[in-house]
Amino acid sequence: MPDKVLLGYEVPTGNPVEIPLNGHLCVTGQTQAAGKTTTLEALIARSGRRAVCFVTKRAEGSFADARRIPPYFRERADWQFVASLLEATFREKMRFERSWIMRASKGAHSLEDVDRNIQKALTTARGLSESVYYTLHEYLKLVIPQLRSLPPSPGVDLKPGVNVMDLSKYSGELQALVIRSVIEWIYEKERDTVVVIPEAWEFIPAQRGGPVKLACEELIRKGGASRNHVWLDSQDTASIARNVTRSISIWILGVQRDEHEIKRNLSYLTDRPRPKASEIMGLKRGEFFVSYGDEIRKVYVQPAWMLADEAQALAQGEKPYPHSRVPSEIAVREQAQREGRLAHDAPTIQEDANVDFKQAYEDSLNTIKRLEVQIEDLRRELHGQKPAPEPQVPMSGQPIPVSPEYPQAIYAYVREQLLKDKPLLKLAMEVPEIQVEKVRVTVEAKHDTLKGRLAGMIASGFFTSPATGNSAYSELQRRFFPTAKPNVYRELDKLAELGFLTKEDGGYQAVAGMKVRIIES
Repeated sequence: MPDKVLLGYEVPTGNPVEIPLNGHLCVTGQTQAAGKTTTLEALIARSGRRAVCFVTKRAEGSFADARRIPPYFRERADWQFVASLLEATFREKMRFERSWIMRASKGAHSLEDVDRNIQKALTTARGLSESVYYTLHEYLKLVIPQLRSLPPSPGVDLKPGVNVMDLSKYSGELQALVIRSVIEWIYEKERDTVVVIPEAWEFIPAQRGGPVKLACEELIRKGGASRNHVWLDSQDTASIARNVTRSISIWILGVQRDEHEIKRNLSYLTDRPRPKASEIMGLKRGEFFVSYGDEIRKVYVQPAWMLADEAQALAQGEKPYPHSRVPSEIAVREQAQREGRLAHDAPTIQEDANVDFKQAYEDSLNTIKRLEVQIEDLRRELHGQKPAPEPQVPMSGQPIPVSPEYPQAIYAYVREQLLKDKPLLKLAMEVPEIQVEKVRVTVEAKHDTLKGRLAGMIASGFFTSPATGNSAYSELQRRFFPTAKPNVYRELDKLAELGFLTKEDGGYQAVAGMKVRIIES
């Protein structure tokens, strides 16, 4: 396996930029604006390593062309695991409850065993003990049936390249259990493998525990010997556990708009001249500042599907951003040739020898000719004429002689019918027309107001899929913006009345095609 991998080309020189593969990595930037997923796909494709990624949101387009593998879950029942599971669910740290969790987990081999111990303890518990056990029991009643819904999987079957587990139909708690199990599998059984953790602020939180957090910290501390690494994908880094961010040696920073997040990201870089906040705000899609060792470089990341010359031209400002994708095999093979690897190390493109395109074309022509014959027969029947002698229509692959009169006959018949059906044409002309005058509503709001923060969340894609008022309130708290929950609902309703949001079953959703303009001051 190579020790370095091509990330892309320096802006504006066009010089190739390679990054080391011997450390943990974080890609951060605004969702849908930075190009984080494209960056991860490119690094995995060119590194030749195996990687496991997770899709956690419905209708998410990440790693759409990658190999799918089933979810994997390994049963555990030790008290640390149960406590981390509860912390992830209640979104708060378990403190005094730990003694009850320890008692309930004693001698258990599964969560069902833990729940049976809790139900047994409930028969004699009183006061605070009864309240704690009741809470634990009600939680496990929700989680255990979900665990049964997971497809059976004896392990994690990884192949070279991107391997994706789609967890979008499961709850957040169940997603965390699967991700933790996969991390433990890789730590114990695999080598030269990357785990890509999406939305790292959610699965590896700073202020509380969680199933993923413990496993991730262990893999980061001890996985280097087996060349197993963690790659984080996160819109921001404010709430990621410090034990994890301290271990990241490669930072790839994309476009950001929040000044606090920009300041925090720049603090992770070396003491060399750091980019200014305005430079981070001005990054285009696919452009990143990468920091590793003593290096800080501005790079245009070469997507896996793009040719090297084209990526280099983009970095030098000689071409606009492309609108079409080149098959990834071409770009990967080109990269293999540049690095002097053997031809069989890179995938190849082969034509499908089983398809006879000439034969398919002739078959299509014959089908058209058969339909022309049927139309002519119908025309003759309508006018009381005898049907034309049935031509000998050959089987597939044989040419057919067609009378030149057929097209003219079809035209004459259609024209004749249109002239006869004047009322039908008149009715079509009298269809009423509705004219709607579209008035564009503009809302101006400053970033230090609640409306401004919510508008910023709309602009950053938080409401691309339906989000509840409660989740919007939690996001504001995560961004350290103090407000009351009723105020959040009130402002969201106002934005919905103005036409910027719609109320859906799952919450508030941004209106497609809405214009967003952010003015920096």
